[in-house]
Amino acid sequence: MPPLYEYKCPVCETRYQEIKKISERNKGPICCGGETKKTIFSAPMVNSNFMGSTKNPGYVSPLSDRFISTQKQRKDEMKEFNVVPKE
Repeated sequence: MPPLYEYKCPVCETRYQEIKKISERNKGPICCGGETKKTIFSAPMVNSNFMGSTKNPGYVSPLSDRFISTQKQRKDEMKEFNVVPKE
């Protein structure tokens, strides 16, 4: 899974998070008529294919500090925080 990047609009200070390939990391979303700036880089913490199994019962989300134990919880949280997976 590609890394998670955070971007911030220099005009309105809105923050965005996107999962992108490393080669696309410097291209942020457009906001207020201009490109946002990359602020934070963090690697994904889990392999979601095994989430909820005895080998990987879940993880504490770096976005909300909530415990995530199912793929549905992960998808709902990504939607809540505007995290868009990129392939």
